[in-house]
Amino acid sequence: MWVAVHVETGVASHGETPDEAVSMAEEAALLYQQDHSPGDEAYQREMLEQFDICFDAVSEEIETPDGMP
Repeated sequence: MWVAVHVETGVASHGETPDEAVSMAEEAALLYQQDHSPGDEAYQREMLEQFDICFDAVSEEIETPDGMP
């Protein structure tokens, strides 16, 4: 196993080869840099419908572990 760190973000990932580790770290850095806001109600409804989840049945607030957004 190889580990690579994306220097600009500090995000790390791993792979079976050095090239795979670098590729995975680059992908992880791109995901890290994306907007992680939950979106408006229409967007949330659309995403839940994709997984056949009833919007009204979902709790208003989801509890997360300390330190998690």
